[in-house]
Amino acid sequence: MARRDRTLPLGLLAVVTLVVVAAIGASIYRMMSAEDEDSLEDLRQIERLESAPRSTTAEDQATILQAIGPDGLIAVNIKRFVLHTQRYPSTLRDLVERPIEMGPDEDWGGPFLVAERLLKDPWNQTYQYRAPGRHNPTSYDLWSIGPDGVSETGDDVGNW
Repeated sequence: MARRDRTLPLGLLAVVTLVVVAAIGASIYRMMSAEDEDSLEDLRQIERLESAPRSTTAEDQATILQAIGPDGLIAVNIKRFVLHTQRYPSTLRDLVERPIEMGPDEDWGGPFLVAERLLKDPWNQTYQYRAPGRHNPTSYDLWSIGPDGVSETGDDVGNW
């Protein structure tokens, strides 16, 4: 009795290999595109910081980015707040003290920041916060009013 050959024909094997390689390539492309988008947003934020008026020093810009940038202290703790409460904080003080409007049975999970001074920019002004944001309507706006102490002027630096 003749043995039946159980191998795939060479043409079919080539097609299957091509499909698998294309799927892997597409997955890698999607991952790289997502990383590129994050990197692009980081670069945009750095450009905004660099375009701030000369009275904003490089050290001040770095301090602002460490607070409000995508991986900054305040931004990360807003994300932690959302994970615990399923909503954005009403004010930045909600990161330091339990919000008054929360019931005793609601999970706050905080404090997320141990000191209110962490909510201050290099000019000792409280970072500004709005949720939902005007610039980021599906999340929040977070910004420093800059050295002039006035919001919505040319020296403001925000997460948009």
